[in-house]
Order: sequence, then C-alpha cells, then structure tokens
Amino acid sequence: MPKDIVVTLNLQHNCHDGKCPIKKTKMVQAERQDTPVRVQQVCHTDSKHYILNSVSFHESEEHRHMNNLIFHQIDSEDVVEAMSEGHLTWKAHCQKTMPRKKKKVGKKWVDMTSEEEWGSSGDSE
Repeated sequence: MPKDIVVTLNLQHNCHDGKCPIKKTKMVQAERQDTPVRVQQVCHTDSKHYILNSVSFHESEEHRHMNNLIFHQIDSEDVVEAMSEGHLTWKAHCQKTMPRKKKKVGKKWVDMTSEEEWGSSGDSE
C-alpha cells in the first residue's frame, strides 16, 4: 500500500563497474514505425552494480535508522587530517602519472618541475 512507504531511494546503475558497453542497438522510429536505423545506447550487463544517488537523497536520517547505521560527530582536527592525507594521496598519484618538465643539462635530463607545481623540489634522473 502506498501509505506504508516510508522512504524512496534513487539508485543508478553503475555502468563503470558493470562494464556496460555502448552499442548501436536502439531502433530509430519515424512516424511511430521502427526503421532499420540504429543509434548507440548503453547495454547494461548486470543487475548487481548500483550507486545510491545521494544528491536526491532526502531522507538520510530514515536510511540510517533502517540500516542501523551509527555516525559519530567528526571534530575539525579529524577533518583537517583527512584532507591532508587526501591531498598527499592526490599529489603522489599526480607525480606518478602526470608529465614532468625536464631539461637536458649536459648528458643528464634534469627535472625542472617547480616546487609550487608538485610541492617538492625537482629530482634528477
């Protein structure tokens, strides 16, 4: 019964984890008739991978209650520490994956990436 509904959740299929391909499978209609023309659409491969759309999540308190989730107050020092750890993780990833500025000095290539760009002095290779 509709009166028994306590809360609704908006779930979206997680195509990334489901590895859903995009294929030309959707028929195009012209004047309410199917045509042989096909356009691309996402082909969902499973029914296991979903993401809770928290932007449209209006009843977070009810969700926590239904799932017996307990949240504790987070103090500002923990927030600063988490942000610092996140920044260091992000920086380490960037240093591994992003191109560095290098200049040939004699027979060696020297890292010319500035301290401001990476937060550390350049190393030579």
